[in-house]
Amino acid sequence: MGILHKIEKLQRLDRFIRLQCTGTPGELAIKLQVSESTLYELLSLAKNLGAYITYNNCSCTYEYIKPMRFVFGFVEDGLLCPGRSTQCSNKPGNNIFSSRG
Repeated sequence: MGILHKIEKLQRLDRFIRLQCTGTPGELAIKLQVSESTLYELLSLAKNLGAYITYNNCSCTYEYIKPMRFVFGFVEDGLLCPGRSTQCSNKPGNNIFSSRG
């Protein structure tokens, strides 16, 4: 799995976790279109990157232990608030995923 493919899978994993709709590991693997072993590799990668993920047996979903999200990309200097991983302003064109030509 190439790096861009892994990033895409991590973004989708993050979305399912934040929405608290992962389901069981088998169900999540199907949603991500990967095998269960690849799912566990993605979860391990996410944890190595700093994600605090646990599985809630009562609600049958993975969840973050504390509020967080997966972010990947380049940001212009000064767009991030000191000590935080969020943008200070919502000016058009300052989105970390927008392209400039």
